[in-house]
Amino acid sequence: YPCFLPNLIAKFVNASTVDGYNPYRVTRDGVDWEVVEPENPWSFIGYWGDHQVIYLLKLLESCHRFLPGELETFLAMPIFAYSNVPYEILPFEAIVANPKATIKFSWEKDKLVADRVQRLGKDGKLLLTTEEEVVLVSLLEKCLVMLLAKFSNFVLGGGIWLNTQRPEWNDANNALVGNGLSMVTLCYLRRFLVFWASILKPLQETVCPVSIEVAEWFNEIHATFQQHHPSLLNPITPQSRWACLERLGQAAATYRAKVYASGFSGQQSMSIQTVLDFTALALEFVETSLRQNQRPDGLYHSYNLLTLSPNSALVEPLYEMLEGQVAILSSGLLSAEESNTLLQALFASALYRADQKSFLLYPDRSLKGFLAKNQIPAELAADTAIQYVLAQGLTQIAYKDAAGVHRFAAQLSNADDLKATVRTLADPQLTQCLPRLVDVYEAVFRHREFTGRSGTMFCFEGLGCIYWHMAAKLLLATQEAFSNSLLPALRDHYFALRGGLGGYNKHPKVYGAFPTDPYSHTPGHMGAQQPGMTGQVKEEIITRWGELGVIVVAGRLGFQPTLLRRSEFLTEKQEFHFHGLNGPNTLPVLPNQLMFTYCQVPVCYTIGSPAAVQLTVEGDLVPCEGLLSVEWSREVFARTNKVVCIDVVVEEGVLV
Repeated sequence: YPCFLPNLIAKFVNASTVDGYNPYRVTRDGVDWEVVEPENPWSFIGYWGDHQVIYLLKLLESCHRFLPGELETFLAMPIFAYSNVPYEILPFEAIVANPKATIKFSWEKDKLVADRVQRLGKDGKLLLTTEEEVVLVSLLEKCLVMLLAKFSNFVLGGGIWLNTQRPEWNDANNALVGNGLSMVTLCYLRRFLVFWASILKPLQETVCPVSIEVAEWFNEIHATFQQHHPSLLNPITPQSRWACLERLGQAAATYRAKVYASGFSGQQSMSIQTVLDFTALALEFVETSLRQNQRPDGLYHSYNLLTLSPNSALVEPLYEMLEGQVAILSSGLLSAEESNTLLQALFASALYRADQKSFLLYPDRSLKGFLAKNQIPAELAADTAIQYVLAQGLTQIAYKDAAGVHRFAAQLSNADDLKATVRTLADPQLTQCLPRLVDVYEAVFRHREFTGRSGTMFCFEGLGCIYWHMAAKLLLATQEAFSNSLLPALRDHYFALRGGLGGYNKHPKVYGAFPTDPYSHTPGHMGAQQPGMTGQVKEEIITRWGELGVIVVAGRLGFQPTLLRRSEFLTEKQEFHFHGLNGPNTLPVLPNQLMFTYCQVPVCYTIGSPAAVQLTVEGDLVPCEGLLSVEWSREVFARTNKVVCIDVVVEEGVLV
């Protein structure tokens, strides 16, 4: 139902907050967010960062394809709202001090919102004026706020800082919160910026209204990129990286402090050309960072680690993950040849699981046994700080066990526990040893590199697991790369990936379940697990339209089946049963034909020559030159029932 795309976009952007994030859920009752539950140790709050970029972008891209001109109309129209989630992100200094605890739950705001919902209904969850009118802004502002929130956490050469207490798509990487930098979101920001510029460029002579505080935030982020643009031409140092991050982070903190306290003070005009200038500059920072994150094996980093110290921001890579390869393919940065090289490297990597002809989320590895953990190596045990602890008999910090192995005390769960224990002992010399004790502790446990459940479990998104949603995302990204170039090698990669998915490609013995059912994941030690409507279904539907060659360009429907197999056409006559616009229906399908429905209109492919498209319109035949006209396409999209059938002649030479 493509005509609903503007409504979906409005629903999506109305859910985002004044500080640039999306709440936990969007429902028919409005938005929903996680609430602090003191009696529940598993309760937590925070913002998930990645979905709002790529999911919103997919909606915007689709709207532009199906309904050209709609987005441009919305850019300056003050018809969009902000969700009033009772979270307040802390000042920049507090985030730096503890990037794992960065959001305060405002009980006062929560009570205010609950009261308004009782009186006003769903609008009570939106940002309101003092007169309790909904604050309305333009689509330009909504998208700008989202972009500015991301760039306020941009780390040169490292990615987007995950400092809103929640991970990204793969919530098994939950321990990356605070220390992690996302190259995945940076990839999707690249795609967003390119699309954004294509929409704005025809409007460069116009202006749009934006809130004054948003304009000030925008100007400061823009000025920061201008100041640090020379850094892109030189090796990035931890000091230059910190200087950029600090100014970006302070810009966001200043903006948040104003809008949390007083809301918006009014609006001002912003030149579209100014936004285009910012977009082009930001794109340079993004693309430089993406290029810097190619690994020696040809893959790309998915996530990095951030270590902050006074006036320094150090970036270190994590191990390879499938998520980053999907994101860089989807970003549009790579040429067709580069995409082919990446996929070759992917099939040759430790991510490939030959028995399933598909890919793990991350390489499998062996975990240490219990007694092999928490061992202080001899060279570290000889450190003067450890030796002082042992000499003083401070077993609440470290000790030597019966086997002669030096270990930290079992009650120390993390470095914070170690610091608290040292403070409790109130020993001046021990206090002097604390920085070195923390360094040794981190060297033993490497907690900063701990990604979460992903590094300790063997099911779900754990070690040795294929996560079928991400495998389907890889399929879609590869299809996009092929469709943009028609490089034969990318087509071959596409079908190799297709062969690794379920459906008609696998025997139940290999898949470990009925292969026509969608499943969540396949661990290394058992068959497919967790059946249900997983995210794989969405990508599979999109890629199937791509295989059938259904395209929409500038509001015009067309058919270019360059990924369709010759073997899918019938060899004998059959009946096609479908639910059309007038209810259940049946049509004959002849040899060398294939039939499906699009917006409930039957589409019949026939192998022949020359290629042609013909509509049946209320008894008349209407030939089309390649793509359907905008007018006829809208009749199909709107399900008006004027177009009864679409016949397409497909030349055999284009089929696989």
